[in-house]
Amino acid sequence: MARIIAPLRPQDEQDYRHLAFWQRLRYFCQLYLRSSRQLYLIESGARV
Repeated sequence: MARIIAPLRPQDEQDYRHLAFWQRLRYFCQLYLRSSRQLYLIESGARV
């Protein structure tokens, strides 16, 4: 997933709207992957 969103990273650090979008997108992806792993562990009966 990091390879997919890497090109979206803002080149200009002064573009605060783009930077905010990038940070929220990155956070959402991290949260999605973390929760997907935990749901998989719960469904498979493993300890979380």
